[in-house]
Parts: sequence; C-alpha cells; structure tokens
Amino acid sequence: MKRLQKLLVLCLCFGTAMTYGEQSAIGQSVVPAASPLVLLAGLQARPVRPVRPAPRPRRPATRPSTPIRQPTADLIVTDRAVQARMAEIERQSSRLVERTQRALEEDKKSDKLVARLQKNYGLTFVKVDGRFRLVSFREIIGVNLTDDDRIAAAKTGFRRYRLTNLPATALQLDLLQVPENMPMQEVAARLTAAGATGLFTYNAVYMPAGSTQDEFDEPNADVTKLVEGVSFSIGMIDTAIHHKHKSLRAASITQKNFGRSEELTPRNHGTAIASIITGKGNPTIYAADVFSGPILFSDVESIVRAMDWVAGKGVGVINMSLAGPENPLLAEAVKRLSDIGHIVVAAVGNNGKQGEPLYPASYDNVVGVTAVDTKSRIFKAAYQGRSVDYAALGVKVRAAAIRGSKKYSGTSFASPVIASFIALRYPQLGGQGANDTFRILNARVVDLGLPGHDPVFGIGFLPSPNQ
Repeated sequence: MKRLQKLLVLCLCFGTAMTYGEQSAIGQSVVPAASPLVLLAGLQARPVRPVRPAPRPRRPATRPSTPIRQPTADLIVTDRAVQARMAEIERQSSRLVERTQRALEEDKKSDKLVARLQKNYGLTFVKVDGRFRLVSFREIIGVNLTDDDRIAAAKTGFRRYRLTNLPATALQLDLLQVPENMPMQEVAARLTAAGATGLFTYNAVYMPAGSTQDEFDEPNADVTKLVEGVSFSIGMIDTAIHHKHKSLRAASITQKNFGRSEELTPRNHGTAIASIITGKGNPTIYAADVFSGPILFSDVESIVRAMDWVAGKGVGVINMSLAGPENPLLAEAVKRLSDIGHIVVAAVGNNGKQGEPLYPASYDNVVGVTAVDTKSRIFKAAYQGRSVDYAALGVKVRAAAIRGSKKYSGTSFASPVIASFIALRYPQLGGQGANDTFRILNARVVDLGLPGHDPVFGIGFLPSPNQ
C-alpha cells in the first residue's frame, strides 16, 4: 500500500508539470486535463514546496554607492573610533575658521562666505563701530531687563528663546529672536523707539587663539612633565577635552557643555590646553565646552554662562584661550567675577602687530598673555599693545592632541602657563592672596624688550622650569 501511495505522488508531480502552464507551438495555452489531485482524493500525500527560482545576476552599478554615514558620538565605543571621528571634525572646521578670521582681520567679506556661514551655522556679519563683526544671525541678548523692557521688545516682534539666571555673577540673560523682516543693523534703533532702556547686545562670536602644525607622535604620547604631589584647581573656558588621553592621567576633569551642540565635542585645542595645565602639577580642572558642534565658533551668551558655572565651582583662576570683539555683556561678566575675587587669564590673540585689541584679554581686570619661542622671541602673529601683561612659551609647543600629540603655536598655549602659575599660588578667593601672587609672579619674570611694561612682552617673560 505504501509503495502505491509513493507511486501516485510521483505521478501527480509529473502530471502537474506536464499539464499546467504549457504553451502550444503557436503561443496558445493548452487546456489542462483533469487534475490528478481528484484521483488522489482520500490519500494523505505530503505537499511538495515549490522551488524558488535562482536570482537573476545583478547588473553593475552605474553610480557610486552612497557613502556610509559616520557614527554619532554616542554610538562610538572604541577609543580609536573616537579619535578618528574627533580628528575629522577638527579638519572640517579649521579651514572655514581661518577664512573667517582673515575676513575679520582684513575687514572684508565675500558673498560666498556670508552665505555659507548663515545657511550652515546661523552666523552673519554686522557693522559695529565701522568694522564687520561676526554675530549669531537673528539673535540678541537682553541683560538684566525690566518688565517694561520685555514688553517693549515683545511689541516690536522679538520672541524669547530662553531666560537664564546666573547666580555667581547675578546676571539675568534674555536670549531673544530678532523678527524675520528686521535687518540686524536696525535692532538697537527699533528697541529704543519702542521705549526699551535696558542693555541689549549682539550675540557676538569668538574663536580660539591658536593654531597647530600637522605633526603626530605615537598614538598615546605622554607630553607632560609632571610636578608630582602639587595639587590645584583651575577653570577653563575652551573646547571639550579628550579626557582619556595618557597625558591627562594626573588630572581630575569635570566638563560641561555650553555650546550649540547637544553634547560635548572634544577637540585638539582644549585637550592641548589641559595637558599644558597638567604639566604643572595634579590639577582639578573644571572645563566648560563653549565650542561644541561641527565648527570652532562660540558666542558671548555661551561664554558668560560658562564663566558663571566655573566661578560657581569656587576656583580662583579661569583660563580663557579665546579672543573676539569687545562686548558689553562680556565686560560686565568679567567685572563681576573680578569684584568677587576671581582672576581671569586670557590670550591676547593672534591678529598681529597692527591688529585691533581683542577681548577679554584687553579688559583692565583681565591678565593678558602673549607667546614667545624657546629663544624668547615674540610669536610673529601675536597682538601687540597695552593689553599684553605677561609672556610665556607658546610657539611650537608639544602638547596633547586627539591623536597623540602635536606642535602648537599661538597665544592660546601661552595663557595656561601663566594661569597655572597663578592658580598654584592662589587657592582661595579674595583677601591678600591675589596681590601676593602677583608680587611673586612679577619677581619671577624676565624683563624682555623695552625696560618695564612694554606692548610686546608686557611686564616680562615667565621662563619654564627647564629654561
């Protein structure tokens, strides 16, 4: 009986193949005969699964395939991938930053640059005191506004992005959106006409005060010369730090994001500054990332919020290796921090001997630092003027990078040398500590250039321990 069932199944399969779907020689369908399934009624034959046809061979692509999307920072899990991604962000932003700095220094701008900055980064140029300034497009900041000021701004069409209370500096900031049909140049006049009497200012843009040479050491180079056992606290307003770098093993680092991105963006600049600081001892570093995002631009609202956060940590010294235009909000924040005992140390900038003063270094209550090389010669691109207070090594300085180490040049990398010296000797705010610290610093520096305080080297040059 079993043999008969198997034979009938084979017949069924063969008959189905022969009777279904056949075509005549002239292209007409053949009428199928009665289904063999009728003959097998009552027999329990196992159903046969159809065989899937073999795939047709693919034709070669005529277009290049879509590039693989780079992983976002929160998806990267290996140190090597982290370093590669951060290095790529660094490369993408450096060329645009250089072009923008050159446009500001020459007081010239191209339509192509203006369009790119506005479309991709929300930035634009405005004329302030006869010169172009880079500011956040359609943003303005109100400082300690009254209710009447806010009513006047609302009637004029301004909409508030956010209200921020800063406890350390006792500042209240209204970040406002400028109406779409209002030219940035007319903002102040429109607010005054509406009856606003408070302080309103553009959200001015700032950039780091340093550059690099593309020279890499081994992947995890340790570039610090540690002074074991010496602990101190210091604040940084800079980029985020690649805190897992071998050169930062002696540092305790706390970071917070204040930039435009949703997460920290570690970069070469902040990592290098942190490694220079760590070379002076075992620091506790409170680092505020004001440059987070795809490009090395920050704004005054981010910087002032970061200054307030760092000051709230109780540190006596804040290093700011960045530079930009004078701004009344930045001036007020610096003054208030100085009044309660904080010492702000800043790079004077790299816009050359004939350049205009840059801020915050040019404020009277800020310590301005310039850069020299190992032969005590001034950095060729350093600003020269009354805001220069001290000089330190800042030319071809070997410091940590996202990948190993690099040689850096710029006033950015001289500033943390002076800041660390002061921080080591100024552990507490206020009192006579600051005056005593500056007496020690003034006795340690070497007078270069013209006798006394001069516009090139300031009061003098602070030699490194090995000089």
